[in-house]
Amino acid sequence: MFKSSMTKILTAILATAVLCGSAAMAGCQNSNSQTNTPSSSSKANAENGNAASAEASEVSKVSEIPESPAKDFEYEIKDNEVTITKYIGSDAAVRIPEKIEGKSVTVIDTIAFSDCTSLTDVSIPNGVTRIGGNTFFDCYSLESVAIPDSVTEIGTSAFYSCTSLASVTIPDSITEISESAFYNCTSLESVTIPDSVTEIGGSAFLGCTSLTSVTIPDSVTEIGDLAFSLCKSLESVTIPDNVTEIGNYAFGNCTGLTSVTIPNGVTEIGDGVLAECTALLSINVNEKNTKYSSQNGILFNKDKTKLIQYPAGKTDKTYTIPDSVTEIGEDAFYGCTSLASVTIPDSVTEIGGEAFDGCDDLTINGKKGSAAETYAKNNEMKFTAE
Repeated sequence: MFKSSMTKILTAILATAVLCGSAAMAGCQNSNSQTNTPSSSSKANAENGNAASAEASEVSKVSEIPESPAKDFEYEIKDNEVTITKYIGSDAAVRIPEKIEGKSVTVIDTIAFSDCTSLTDVSIPNGVTRIGGNTFFDCYSLESVAIPDSVTEIGTSAFYSCTSLASVTIPDSITEISESAFYNCTSLESVTIPDSVTEIGGSAFLGCTSLTSVTIPDSVTEIGDLAFSLCKSLESVTIPDNVTEIGNYAFGNCTGLTSVTIPNGVTEIGDGVLAECTALLSINVNEKNTKYSSQNGILFNKDKTKLIQYPAGKTDKTYTIPDSVTEIGEDAFYGCTSLASVTIPDSVTEIGGEAFDGCDDLTINGKKGSAAETYAKNNEMKFTAE
């Protein structure tokens, strides 16, 4: 279980999701609104030849779906372009038409398919540029989706809790994977992130518990808060040199990770970036990095005045913090259940509020009257005076 600070963050995200979900309750299944007059004709989507074989198979699958009639949608026409506002049909497999009333479909609007719990497959036509926020929110039967290269924006929480979605190819036209875009897609095993993406938003893949590996392209410069948190099957991750910022708890509770290397370009690392990664044995830092360093697999700032993260998978029973350290970061030892004893020098004057959370049997050793003793007393932990 997460400690209190992470619980608060997750609770806030879930609360937002509940609010979005409430709006989505006006989704496809319960609508009695009048629809517009349809007209047919569209083209099949081309397969993405650069996708992995499994993903190509999904693209092929959705490309064979018969085009859905316009009467299955509510839509708006403005400036000769069509925005799909709601799906009101009953088919499990949907192929959105490329044109309606002779006008090109360019936007799949916010919550258009939200709460369509029987939806299994969707083909989005070439020409669509934006998939709105919460578009497929809680479509927990959705197994495959074809996103064309014309799409430049996938909105916040677009595929939130699509728990049957096993793979997805993100087109080269996307530059940012929005916040919570694939939150809680628990069946997602693989994801293709193109070189066009520069930012992976907060909680983008949070809770994707089946995701085993991810390669982040060189184009990415920022990994947001909680971006891959709770990806419990994630065994490896390659962080490219161009990344400058890794957010709070970005890989928190990734219990399958065994090692991580912080590249030379990173200048900002958030709290608990690798908290409770219980298989993590070492955190390595590229020697060219000017702001961070590692010693025996432990993450420090460059001059080792701040201990940022101790790998929770290390099996050492005791650890003595170096005398150079003056600060122990938030969540630095969170989940380090193997540690029985930590010695904190009196040089340490600041200890993060939840630095040793989850270390239930830990004894803190330090000087009487030191910050170590104060921390131990405030947190009802065992303390031995040197």
